[in-house]
Amino acid sequence: MDRMASGGRAALPVGLRVVRGADWSWGNQDGGEGFVGTVVEIGGHASSKNPDNTVVVVWDTGIRGNYRAGYEGKDDLRVLDNAPEGINILSFSLHLVSIRFFSTAVSRPTT
Repeated sequence: MDRMASGGRAALPVGLRVVRGADWSWGNQDGGEGFVGTVVEIGGHASSKNPDNTVVVVWDTGIRGNYRAGYEGKDDLRVLDNAPEGINILSFSLHLVSIRFFSTAVSRPTT
């Protein structure tokens, strides 16, 4: 996958779920191997603090950090593929049935 989107911006959109990538060198800043985070900001023209080809991630642990997404030829992250490929989602309709209870008074003969 091409690392760069048009305009030199990282091709990891906001909202994307990510895990450690091939060039990870930040210890357990993500919470540890296998922890998942969400891209919340893309570095570049709209960001005065973060350079092009970087992204800001908030890890599920609450830690926030800036990571390379093509910056200096490095990729700290990889996309978490959690799509339900090959799984059929069953859909069904729930029909509400109205049931009426009839009460009948039984009259007893008087003697």
